[in-house]
Amino acid sequence: MPSFMVIRFREILNYRKDGTQFWTDLSISPTRNGRGALVGFVGILADLTERKCAEATRIQAESSLSSIVQHMPGFLFRRVRKPDGAIQFTFFSPSFARLIGRPEGFMLTGAALWQHIHPEDVEKVRRGIDVSAQDLSPLVVDFRVISEGMERWFRSYSSPQQGAGGDVIWEGVGIDVTPEKVGEIRLNYLAYHDKLTGLANRVLLAEQLGLAIEGMRKRFVSIELSTLRLVNFSEINETLGPTEGDAALRSVAARLGELAALHRDSVAARLGSAEFAMLRVGTAVGTDAEAFAVRMMRSLSQPISVGSGALMIESCVGMATLAPGKLGDLPAEEVAVELMKRAAIALSTAHKSGQGTHRLYDNELDHRTGHRMVLRHSLRQAIDQEQFQLHYQPLVDLQSGRIVSAEALIRWQHPELGLLRPDLFIALAEESGLIGPLGEWVMQTAMRQMVAWDSEGLVAPRIALNISSVQVKTPDS
Repeated sequence: MPSFMVIRFREILNYRKDGTQFWTDLSISPTRNGRGALVGFVGILADLTERKCAEATRIQAESSLSSIVQHMPGFLFRRVRKPDGAIQFTFFSPSFARLIGRPEGFMLTGAALWQHIHPEDVEKVRRGIDVSAQDLSPLVVDFRVISEGMERWFRSYSSPQQGAGGDVIWEGVGIDVTPEKVGEIRLNYLAYHDKLTGLANRVLLAEQLGLAIEGMRKRFVSIELSTLRLVNFSEINETLGPTEGDAALRSVAARLGELAALHRDSVAARLGSAEFAMLRVGTAVGTDAEAFAVRMMRSLSQPISVGSGALMIESCVGMATLAPGKLGDLPAEEVAVELMKRAAIALSTAHKSGQGTHRLYDNELDHRTGHRMVLRHSLRQAIDQEQFQLHYQPLVDLQSGRIVSAEALIRWQHPELGLLRPDLFIALAEESGLIGPLGEWVMQTAMRQMVAWDSEGLVAPRIALNISSVQVKTPDS
């Protein structure tokens, strides 16, 4: 008896009269009579339009998702933590290879990933995974991946779920945050470093000084803070221009950086336009502070090549030291502020002595500086309130006994400090720009005295006045 197979035509695309499409599934089976003879065929037509539409939608969604995953600025991953603590990465989307500079189709196994994570970040990633596994909390972690000589920052987001056999499974996404991290690192660097020279700035110096002071409570070491000023550096900018001046500052910074590199726990910093600092911590820094200051000044006094010529830069240094056991219970922040103030006082004293000098802070320096500060702040008030006096030192003709002239000598009757000699306040008046008003007061007072003597019938002698060189150089004086 001949056999007849079932004929089926699946997924036939049909068109209606109006031109719209629909899909069908056609099955045709032969029919036989009682004697087994073929008498015809029976067909079944099923409408597949709804299913085909759903399938097309699914395919399009998968294609879109694949495209998104392939071109996203990140990757998908699957991570598993075994009950014994072993961590495996069982899946990475293809985009991960592109992100780390590997060819398309490169497969990175979980074991190999640990070799590519930056050594400084491995422990952070492992610790974060362990904590997330313990309390099933979401995990967000930043880490660096090194591949083909390049370094990229990634931030992974994942939530854990309990798997079979005690496994903990994370499925998540990693995003390339390299531009953000590079910018963040740059901003952090600028916040703690001088932009021109690359040395530590005042903020970082204060932070390192505070850490050093805290460390003194645990280690038997001393701290030395030196502040250094370039003498007459403004002349370089004025004569050669700011470009050459900046080049000179970078050379100075490089030499200080080299000196810092030779001493463990040392920090070189730039505090201002032409002012630098050196922080040293160690057992011997309290005894060789002056020798080190001389070494710094000698290093900077060596010729510096700038443009087509060479510059000779002189400096002065002020130092303050702190020996172990001298902290007491004071907070580190207060001690740091005091040490910086002492170094500044020593530098100010050294600068007044001229280039190539250095001074180590002591209590006498502090007393003199505090005394000068009081005088400086009360000088203007003293002029306004006429707290000054003129004493006249006569010049007498010994034969006739007649006064032929007199020298007017100024004194300051300070309400708290008593009668002060001119050597204690004339320099302050010159520095603060008050020598002009003070000199004018001296001349007017001396002339009024001469008029008073004349009105009393006395022969007024010639009076000699002391004029400051600052007054002579000032056109309006």
